[in-house]
Amino acid sequence: MSFCLPDQFFTDTSSTYPADEVFKRIAFERPQCGDCLIDALITASGERGLSAFLPSPKITYHPVTQSDGRWSNVGPILPLTKQWKTTDFSLTSIITGDTVNLREWCTTLLGRYVYAIGATPAVFAPVASITQLSYRLGEVDKHSDTALVCINDDISDKNAKGATRFKEMLGNWMDRRWPTPGPWERRVG
Repeated sequence: MSFCLPDQFFTDTSSTYPADEVFKRIAFERPQCGDCLIDALITASGERGLSAFLPSPKITYHPVTQSDGRWSNVGPILPLTKQWKTTDFSLTSIITGDTVNLREWCTTLLGRYVYAIGATPAVFAPVASITQLSYRLGEVDKHSDTALVCINDDISDKNAKGATRFKEMLGNWMDRRWPTPGPWERRVG
């Protein structure tokens, strides 16, 4: 994290760091840190999620300058500039016009960040024998949080007995794992 944030950010507790300067560092100097910091903040926030680092829903911002109305329907937007080092990203500079609820403004601005960070526990299991299938299914059973399972069967079509046993073993495992069929499923055979 010290790579992503200003020098001494974690050690110098007597200094303050303006939010717009931290933003510039993450957005322009170290753009590879954005996802990492958002993920760290969300993880550290626990059940509170984004609420832990968004402004309180009660906080409003009263702009110093009024807009001439040309951009009033655009919504939150940051300055588009080639000279980011000299651009002012402070609230005073980027919010003009009417009073805004800062939480709503921030979440709308974050909405422009169009992809999600997440993890889906998944298993890809290439198997070429009944023994391997048994082992892989046992490994999946050890991890109840597994959401996606892909069984790549490399059982030879020439081995009809093995293919039949493979199908039975996999079918029995699925019946144990998911005993109640979903409404979208229909049983065959």
